[in-house]
Amino acid sequence: MENYVKQFRWSIVKILSNLSVAITLLSIILLLSLLGTIIEQDKDISFYQNTYSQQIFIPELLIWKIIILLGLNHVYSNTSFFLLLIILAISLITCTFSNQIPIFKISKTWSLVKTSKNDINLNFNSKLHYYTFQHYEYSYSYKGLIGRLAPMIVHASIVLILSGSMVGYSQGFMAQEFIPKGEFFHIQNTVNIGPLSYIPQNFNGKINNFFIEYNQNKISQYFSNISLLNDSNMILIKQSIFVNKPLAHQNITIYQTDWSLLGLRVQSSTQKTLQLFLQKINNKDIWITTIRNPTNNQEEFSLLISDLTGNIFLYNKYNKSIKYINLNMLGQLINQFTINHPIAYYNRIFKVVNLMTSTGLQIKSDPGTFLVYTGFFLLIISSICSYLSYCQVWIYRHKQYTQYKGITNRAIIYFDKEYKQIIKAL
Repeated sequence: MENYVKQFRWSIVKILSNLSVAITLLSIILLLSLLGTIIEQDKDISFYQNTYSQQIFIPELLIWKIIILLGLNHVYSNTSFFLLLIILAISLITCTFSNQIPIFKISKTWSLVKTSKNDINLNFNSKLHYYTFQHYEYSYSYKGLIGRLAPMIVHASIVLILSGSMVGYSQGFMAQEFIPKGEFFHIQNTVNIGPLSYIPQNFNGKINNFFIEYNQNKISQYFSNISLLNDSNMILIKQSIFVNKPLAHQNITIYQTDWSLLGLRVQSSTQKTLQLFLQKINNKDIWITTIRNPTNNQEEFSLLISDLTGNIFLYNKYNKSIKYINLNMLGQLINQFTINHPIAYYNRIFKVVNLMTSTGLQIKSDPGTFLVYTGFFLLIISSICSYLSYCQVWIYRHKQYTQYKGITNRAIIYFDKEYKQIIKAL
């Protein structure tokens, strides 16, 4: 029974350490990742019903049903996807300990002597940089042993990347927030949250300012000046962020994603300030508000805004443009404007004071980022190491003749020239 268990364990190890198994697992993971990129993730069922309503194979079978059935609507959080990642990591670790490390040890054992005093007198050119070992008439030389480390570094890097992905999913979270300028905010609207995630309760932020830079009436960049505070309202960090320049503090990163207009602040002739809600039109960057006189239905007009340059367009109730004013030149234009086109709000003249803006932020925590970055760094190192050729030369000196043999794992043409130099030197 014990021998049977050992054989079963060894057969499992042989399967997991097989390169073909690892390549197959990696191909399946790549295919699922590709489908997860093509198919929109984590949407409502109605979205998939409307988007993927074509029938395939069987008339009654719809594409959206296949997507839901196979879990392709949430590929990266699917249990089967994580099982594939775990099995691939185990396969790489098994291959490293059962194949790569023994090969490296054998390669190292063959060249125990590395100091110049133990080198054989073969008159090698110093530029060849071969380590040598001699036993009577037998000689052995090698170089590029570090190239043997490349497969192990590749395996370690992939394991780190997979581990970082799983840690990020299980312990990370992402939230989307729209915060008015000048207001405080907390993490509330979480979009994705892992089963082991912890959202810090002492997180407190404030939008000090929000503004947009324009280039020829087109948006060049938009900025949010943010302060993060502790429980005692002491500022921990203050920074202006924009697209591609987030704010990073401890394990939380805040990205600039969007912006919007909330409303207008208007002031009447009695200096009373009112706030008017702005409604976005058809997902376009155009906002509108309508002002009506409840005692006179004929006194109705709309204010339309498309950006933060200060241009405000006025339309009557027949959707005909009356005029536009610029908020930045309001002090110069308001008297002339109100004389020619009186604006009645409850039969009172008013002026626009300022625009109420809000900034769209993505708040993200991913504890696995360091592991992923470390994995990719090791992957770069392994790529460099893989270009180093591992070369071996055997020499047998007989009284009447000398035999030579040399092999390399890559760069055969270069090694052939080097091999001829060695023979010539001897």
